[in-house]
Amino acid sequence: YVSAYNAGNLAQITGLFTDTVETDDGTGIEIIKKDYSKLFSTSENRRFTVQNVQWKKIGENTAIINFIANIQVLPVGSKDWKNFSGDMQLHVSTTEQGLQITKSTHSVTLQE
Repeated sequence: YVSAYNAGNLAQITGLFTDTVETDDGTGIEIIKKDYSKLFSTSENRRFTVQNVQWKKIGENTAIINFIANIQVLPVGSKDWKNFSGDMQLHVSTTEQGLQITKSTHSVTLQE
């Protein structure tokens, strides 16, 4: 996830999610595609790091990952990075395609 995000690789990042992924904005992979496509097309560079990662297994093939996300985004045509930080939670499950994200929520906000 982190390397795909930092590289701005839309195909790679969307491949990490199920078609029915639940997000803060609704359900479905199209929401993920729209959000990340907009981010990647309007930023020249991105830096995503995580800290305080905690895993909790909640079933035979599912786990919840909680962490703090620290994100820096350099908008197209700008020299000033925007900094974001906050909690993120990913639900990951083993699917026919391998390990995929089934739910993604966050409280990441712009840091002034």
